[in-house]
Amino acid sequence: CHTEPVKGRANAATERMAPFETTTPENLTDIWMACNAFVYAGPAGTLQGTTDMNGGTVGATSQVATLLAITVRGALLGDKPSLVKIAFRNFLGLRELPEIDFAPEPGVRRSAERQICLTTKGVDTLAYKARPLDGIWATAPYLHNGSVASLSEILMPPAQRKDRFWVGNRTFDPVNVGYETTKPDAGGFLLVTTDAGGNPIPGNSHLGHDYGVGSLSADDRMALIEYMKSL
Repeated sequence: CHTEPVKGRANAATERMAPFETTTPENLTDIWMACNAFVYAGPAGTLQGTTDMNGGTVGATSQVATLLAITVRGALLGDKPSLVKIAFRNFLGLRELPEIDFAPEPGVRRSAERQICLTTKGVDTLAYKARPLDGIWATAPYLHNGSVASLSEILMPPAQRKDRFWVGNRTFDPVNVGYETTKPDAGGFLLVTTDAGGNPIPGNSHLGHDYGVGSLSADDRMALIEYMKSL
Protein backbone atom coordinates (compact mmCIF):
# COMPACT_ATOMS: atom_id res chain seq x y z
CA CYS A 1 0.00 0.00 0.00
CA HIS A 2 2.65 2.48 1.06
CA THR A 3 5.56 4.21 -0.63
CA GLU A 4 8.99 4.59 0.86
CA PRO A 5 10.71 7.98 1.21
CA VAL A 6 13.01 8.88 -1.67
CA LYS A 7 16.27 10.10 -0.17
CA GLY A 8 17.60 13.43 -1.38
CA ARG A 9 14.46 14.53 -3.19
CA ALA A 10 12.23 17.28 -1.85
CA ASN A 11 8.51 16.49 -1.86
CA ALA A 12 9.23 13.05 -3.32
CA ALA A 13 6.89 11.15 -1.00
CA THR A 14 3.47 10.55 -2.49
CA GLU A 15 0.17 9.21 -1.22
CA ARG A 16 -1.89 6.61 -3.02
CA MET A 17 -5.39 5.24 -2.63
CA ALA A 18 -5.49 1.60 -1.54
CA PRO A 19 -8.78 -0.24 -2.26
CA PHE A 20 -10.46 -2.32 0.43
CA GLU A 21 -9.10 -5.82 0.96
CA THR A 22 -11.96 -8.08 -0.09
CA THR A 23 -10.29 -11.46 -0.45
CA THR A 24 -12.14 -13.08 2.47
CA PRO A 25 -15.10 -11.63 4.40
CA GLU A 26 -13.65 -12.55 7.78
CA ASN A 27 -10.44 -10.62 7.05
CA LEU A 28 -11.97 -7.60 5.38
CA THR A 29 -10.45 -4.21 6.09
CA ASP A 30 -13.08 -2.11 7.87
CA ILE A 31 -14.91 -0.23 5.13
CA TRP A 32 -17.08 2.19 7.06
CA MET A 33 -15.02 5.37 7.14
CA ALA A 34 -14.87 5.51 3.34
CA CYS A 35 -18.27 3.88 2.82
CA ASN A 36 -20.06 6.36 5.10
CA ALA A 37 -18.59 9.28 3.16
CA PHE A 38 -19.70 7.70 -0.12
CA VAL A 39 -23.31 6.83 0.74
CA TYR A 40 -24.25 9.31 3.47
CA ALA A 41 -27.38 11.31 2.68
CA GLY A 42 -29.18 14.15 4.42
CA PRO A 43 -31.76 16.94 3.97
CA ALA A 44 -31.10 19.06 0.89
CA GLY A 45 -32.44 22.25 2.47
CA THR A 46 -32.12 25.26 0.18
CA LEU A 47 -30.47 23.08 -2.49
CA GLN A 48 -33.74 21.18 -3.08
CA GLY A 49 -34.83 21.67 -6.67
CA THR A 50 -31.38 22.57 -7.98
CA THR A 51 -29.66 20.59 -10.72
CA ASP A 52 -27.18 17.96 -9.60
CA MET A 53 -23.94 17.01 -11.35
CA ASN A 54 -25.69 14.43 -13.55
CA GLY A 55 -28.42 16.77 -14.77
CA GLY A 56 -31.06 15.50 -12.33
CA THR A 57 -33.10 17.46 -9.83
CA VAL A 58 -32.22 17.37 -6.14
CA GLY A 59 -35.05 16.14 -3.96
CA ALA A 60 -35.78 16.70 -0.28
CA THR A 61 -32.87 14.41 0.61
CA SER A 62 -29.68 13.80 -1.34
CA GLN A 63 -26.22 12.32 -1.03
CA VAL A 64 -24.05 14.72 0.94
CA ALA A 65 -21.30 14.43 -1.69
CA THR A 66 -23.80 15.68 -4.29
CA LEU A 67 -24.76 18.64 -2.11
CA LEU A 68 -21.09 19.47 -1.59
CA ALA A 69 -20.41 19.28 -5.33
CA ILE A 70 -23.32 21.62 -6.11
CA THR A 71 -22.12 24.10 -3.50
CA VAL A 72 -18.55 24.05 -4.83
CA ARG A 73 -19.85 24.47 -8.35
CA GLY A 74 -21.78 27.56 -7.28
CA ALA A 75 -18.69 29.05 -5.71
CA LEU A 76 -16.56 28.38 -8.76
CA LEU A 77 -19.07 29.86 -11.19
CA GLY A 78 -18.19 33.24 -9.74
CA ASP A 79 -14.58 32.68 -10.77
CA LYS A 80 -13.15 31.54 -14.09
CA PRO A 81 -15.13 29.14 -16.30
CA SER A 82 -11.88 27.21 -16.77
CA LEU A 83 -11.85 26.40 -13.05
CA VAL A 84 -15.37 25.02 -13.29
CA LYS A 85 -14.34 22.79 -16.19
CA ILE A 86 -11.36 21.41 -14.26
CA ALA A 87 -13.44 20.84 -11.14
CA PHE A 88 -16.13 19.00 -13.10
CA ARG A 89 -13.55 16.69 -14.59
CA ASN A 90 -11.54 16.02 -11.45
CA PHE A 91 -14.16 15.97 -8.72
CA LEU A 92 -17.64 17.28 -9.22
CA GLY A 93 -18.62 14.98 -12.07
CA LEU A 94 -16.58 11.94 -11.12
CA ARG A 95 -19.51 9.58 -10.60
CA GLU A 96 -23.24 9.13 -10.43
CA LEU A 97 -23.98 8.48 -6.80
CA PRO A 98 -25.90 5.35 -5.76
CA GLU A 99 -29.60 5.33 -4.98
CA ILE A 100 -30.18 3.95 -1.48
CA ASP A 101 -33.54 2.91 -0.16
CA PHE A 102 -34.32 4.64 3.14
CA ALA A 103 -35.58 1.40 4.66
CA PRO A 104 -37.31 1.70 8.05
CA GLU A 105 -35.08 -0.96 9.58
CA PRO A 106 -31.55 0.45 10.12
CA GLY A 107 -29.98 -2.98 9.66
CA VAL A 108 -31.58 -3.42 6.24
CA ARG A 109 -30.37 -0.06 5.00
CA ARG A 110 -26.91 -0.61 6.48
CA SER A 111 -26.64 -3.93 4.66
CA ALA A 112 -27.63 -2.25 1.38
CA GLU A 113 -25.02 0.49 1.89
CA ARG A 114 -22.34 -2.10 2.61
CA GLN A 115 -23.17 -4.01 -0.56
CA ILE A 116 -23.00 -0.82 -2.64
CA CYS A 117 -19.58 0.05 -1.27
CA LEU A 118 -18.17 -3.43 -1.85
CA THR A 119 -19.48 -3.78 -5.39
CA THR A 120 -19.02 -0.25 -6.82
CA LYS A 121 -16.00 -0.22 -9.11
CA GLY A 122 -13.84 2.53 -10.53
CA VAL A 123 -14.41 5.07 -7.73
CA ASP A 124 -11.19 6.32 -6.19
CA THR A 125 -12.91 7.58 -3.06
CA LEU A 126 -13.97 4.04 -2.12
CA ALA A 127 -10.51 3.33 -0.81
CA TYR A 128 -8.16 4.51 1.91
CA LYS A 129 -5.27 6.90 1.56
CA ALA A 130 -2.03 5.00 2.10
CA ARG A 131 0.22 7.79 3.29
CA PRO A 132 4.01 7.62 2.91
CA LEU A 133 5.80 5.83 5.73
CA ASP A 134 7.84 8.87 6.79
CA GLY A 135 7.63 9.23 10.57
CA ILE A 136 5.40 6.18 10.90
CA TRP A 137 6.90 5.47 14.33
CA ALA A 138 5.22 8.60 15.74
CA THR A 139 1.66 8.11 14.49
CA ALA A 140 0.15 5.35 16.66
CA PRO A 141 -2.50 3.98 16.87
CA TYR A 142 -2.55 2.52 13.38
CA LEU A 143 -4.89 1.72 10.46
CA HIS A 144 -7.31 4.36 9.16
CA ASN A 145 -9.56 3.93 12.23
CA GLY A 146 -6.82 3.72 14.86
CA SER A 147 -7.77 0.17 15.79
CA VAL A 148 -4.25 -1.28 16.14
CA ALA A 149 -2.13 -0.06 19.03
CA SER A 150 1.43 -0.48 17.74
CA LEU A 151 3.67 -1.35 14.82
CA SER A 152 4.36 -4.64 16.52
CA GLU A 153 0.67 -5.56 16.36
CA ILE A 154 0.38 -4.46 12.73
CA LEU A 155 2.90 -7.21 11.99
CA MET A 156 0.77 -9.84 13.73
CA PRO A 157 -2.23 -11.75 12.35
CA PRO A 158 -5.46 -9.88 13.17
CA ALA A 159 -6.55 -12.59 15.63
CA GLN A 160 -3.52 -11.76 17.78
CA ARG A 161 -4.16 -8.01 17.93
CA LYS A 162 -5.71 -6.46 21.05
CA ASP A 163 -9.51 -6.39 20.87
CA ARG A 164 -9.57 -3.45 23.30
CA PHE A 165 -7.02 -0.93 24.54
CA TRP A 166 -6.89 2.50 26.13
CA VAL A 167 -6.15 5.51 23.94
CA GLY A 168 -4.80 8.72 25.43
CA ASN A 169 -1.75 7.50 27.33
CA ARG A 170 1.26 9.71 26.53
CA THR A 171 3.94 7.23 27.52
CA PHE A 172 5.73 6.02 24.38
CA ASP A 173 6.58 2.33 23.98
CA PRO A 174 9.83 2.23 21.95
CA VAL A 175 9.91 -1.57 21.73
CA ASN A 176 6.47 -2.21 20.23
CA VAL A 177 6.40 1.34 18.78
CA GLY A 178 3.20 2.91 19.97
CA TYR A 179 1.83 4.34 23.18
CA GLU A 180 1.14 2.48 26.40
CA THR A 181 -2.31 0.93 26.25
CA THR A 182 -3.12 0.98 29.97
CA LYS A 183 -5.69 3.42 31.34
CA PRO A 184 -4.13 6.91 31.61
CA ASP A 185 -4.26 8.83 34.87
CA ALA A 186 -6.64 11.36 33.33
CA GLY A 187 -8.78 11.36 30.22
CA GLY A 188 -8.48 8.76 27.49
CA PHE A 189 -11.04 6.25 26.30
CA LEU A 190 -11.27 2.51 25.86
CA LEU A 191 -11.27 1.53 22.18
CA VAL A 192 -13.21 -1.72 21.66
CA THR A 193 -12.85 -3.51 18.32
CA THR A 194 -15.06 -6.58 18.91
CA ASP A 195 -18.40 -7.15 20.62
CA ALA A 196 -19.16 -9.59 23.44
CA GLY A 197 -19.48 -12.42 20.92
CA GLY A 198 -16.07 -11.72 19.40
CA ASN A 199 -17.54 -10.22 16.22
CA PRO A 200 -15.89 -7.12 14.70
CA ILE A 201 -17.66 -3.86 15.53
CA PRO A 202 -18.37 -2.01 12.26
CA GLY A 203 -16.17 1.07 12.11
CA ASN A 204 -13.82 -0.21 14.84
CA SER A 205 -12.61 -3.47 13.30
CA HIS A 206 -8.89 -4.22 13.38
CA LEU A 207 -9.11 -6.82 10.61
CA GLY A 208 -7.30 -6.66 7.29
CA HIS A 209 -3.73 -5.68 6.49
CA ASP A 210 -2.47 -9.20 7.10
CA TYR A 211 -0.24 -9.88 4.08
CA GLY A 212 0.97 -13.18 5.52
CA VAL A 213 2.56 -11.67 8.62
CA GLY A 214 1.87 -14.90 10.54
CA SER A 215 4.82 -16.45 8.74
CA LEU A 216 7.26 -13.89 10.15
CA SER A 217 9.67 -15.03 12.83
CA ALA A 218 10.08 -12.90 15.95
CA ASP A 219 13.48 -11.75 14.65
CA ASP A 220 12.03 -10.80 11.26
CA ARG A 221 9.23 -8.86 12.94
CA MET A 222 11.65 -6.91 15.11
CA ALA A 223 13.91 -6.22 12.12
CA LEU A 224 10.97 -4.70 10.23
CA ILE A 225 10.05 -2.59 13.23
CA GLU A 226 13.62 -1.28 13.48
CA TYR A 227 13.52 -0.44 9.78
CA MET A 228 10.24 1.48 10.17
CA LYS A 229 11.70 3.41 13.10
CA SER A 230 14.33 4.76 10.73
CA LEU A 231 11.89 6.22 8.19
